[in-house]
Amino acid sequence: MVSKVEYLDKKETNDIKVKYVKKFYEINGDDIKTIKDFFDCVYDLFGFLKYNVYSYDAFLDWMRDDYFKWDPIIIIVNQSKNFLENFMTEKKVMLDIFNEDIIPFWEKKGIGFRLIFEV
Repeated sequence: MVSKVEYLDKKETNDIKVKYVKKFYEINGDDIKTIKDFFDCVYDLFGFLKYNVYSYDAFLDWMRDDYFKWDPIIIIVNQSKNFLENFMTEKKVMLDIFNEDIIPFWEKKGIGFRLIFEV
């Protein structure tokens, strides 16, 4: 599987949901107004311990943890146009973290990682 950040339409996203039933995580972009909202959502979604929650470094450590035991790891962001819509700097930082740190980490381990924004 190719690991990457993707922008897919609703049909393509639904095809992935059918193919990977119960093996993906969904984030409602309408709920993610700030970077704090994003961290809270991800920590709750994956059941991460809430210690030093609002830190990029802590987030990065958790996202590269062997906690993930499945292949591929898929995160789908619905309503992506609203995702951090008023915080473009934070959105860019977050995408850079995925592209430069998280995805390459999992690729080296031979595990696919896809972050999908439904457009």
